[in-house]
Amino acid sequence: MQAKWKCSECGRVTNRLAVHHIRPIEDTSDPDEMERRCFDESNCQVLCYQCHKDKHRDRQKQTHAERERQRTERTQKTMETMTLQVGFDF
Repeated sequence: MQAKWKCSECGRVTNRLAVHHIRPIEDTSDPDEMERRCFDESNCQVLCYQCHKDKHRDRQKQTHAERERQRTERTQKTMETMTLQVGFDF
């Protein structure tokens, strides 16, 4: 990986760089896939400290939004099931 101390996101030249894994390592439990994701250069991005922090913040927001969407879907399905079982709408 040839970054030359430059962030691949914002272009800033700095000595505080981090390797960002595009497909997160922790999203799989398969040890072979974890190793591939960890060392595959096409899955790595050299970022400055701020851009790396921003990427993870954005991922956390996205993950939170996805959990909320799933919770809403489960609640709707539960309400539909209760409506069918009890015989009236809530």
